[in-house]
Amino acid sequence: MEKKLVFLFLVLIFFAACKKEAPLQENAPQDETPNFASLISDGDQKMKAGSYRKAIEDYTRALVLIPLSVECLNKRGKAKSALRDFAGALADFDRAVQIGPRDPQSLINRGGVKYMQGAFGEALEDYGRAVEVSPSCFEAFYQSGLIKSALGDFAGALDDFNECIAINYAHAHAYNARGFVKYKSGRYNEAVTDFSLAIAIDASLPSAWFNRAEAKEALMDYAGALADYDKASLLEPRNFFVQLALGFARNKLHDFAGAEKNFGAAITIRSDYGAAYIARSRARQELGDYKGAIADCEKALKLNGKDKEAMLLRSVLYMKMAVSEQNNAM
Repeated sequence: MEKKLVFLFLVLIFFAACKKEAPLQENAPQDETPNFASLISDGDQKMKAGSYRKAIEDYTRALVLIPLSVECLNKRGKAKSALRDFAGALADFDRAVQIGPRDPQSLINRGGVKYMQGAFGEALEDYGRAVEVSPSCFEAFYQSGLIKSALGDFAGALDDFNECIAINYAHAHAYNARGFVKYKSGRYNEAVTDFSLAIAIDASLPSAWFNRAEAKEALMDYAGALADYDKASLLEPRNFFVQLALGFARNKLHDFAGAEKNFGAAITIRSDYGAAYIARSRARQELGDYKGAIADCEKALKLNGKDKEAMLLRSVLYMKMAVSEQNNAM
């Protein structure tokens, strides 16, 4: 009996000792090898920060763990595409399509790279396949519409943008793109409506403001166009074409001083565009600044010595300056 009690006592001591030592196991060194989910998360954060090469490293490590991950192949392909490594991106998207032939996002991504490579027909095939496997894939319709618009197939582009909007009525870019097609087709009022819808959904979309301004100009609503160009300029102050358009719009409203400033801003952004110097020269001519206007013609001619418009304008300016000086001398 005493032996049994001693045995039970020893057993209890053993378990008590185990309980006391158990907390020490919680502080034991842990395996710090990143898992698949953490590598994907890290890669996503680096993508958002624009660290594409580091993101690729994380996605590549994740693919070592799960080589057949369609999601990870697509993510790495997008990172490569951001670095303009289109061959590498296409290899990843091809692999993703091979593994998951019914994944619409893989087809859309591959179509996007083919579009960037100029393989428009192949890109359209991928977008078509994406719609086949997922009829509600509005992004495939949108991307397909962009290609058709670029190819001048405005009817086909409108059909695609209409389908996209029917599925996703809050797609600001689709309204903007549809408005652009209508603008190019001479349907200016309808274009203004679509650009306005795009702006109502996303007022931070500079191209929608710029496009609506151009449509308003076509309708001879110069004041409205100027207001929209100003908004585009606030969103993209370093956009050369916005500054140039602002200058021309102010010219039409006879605000030559304002036009001169906008043309000057455009030249500051891009000093190799002769037409900008000629445009500023004309604004300075209206302001009576013949010397400044002639200087701009000279700069345009330095860029292109055969620029006939600059040559003719410079001749006119010299004559006007001579007349002005004679009048002042009398």
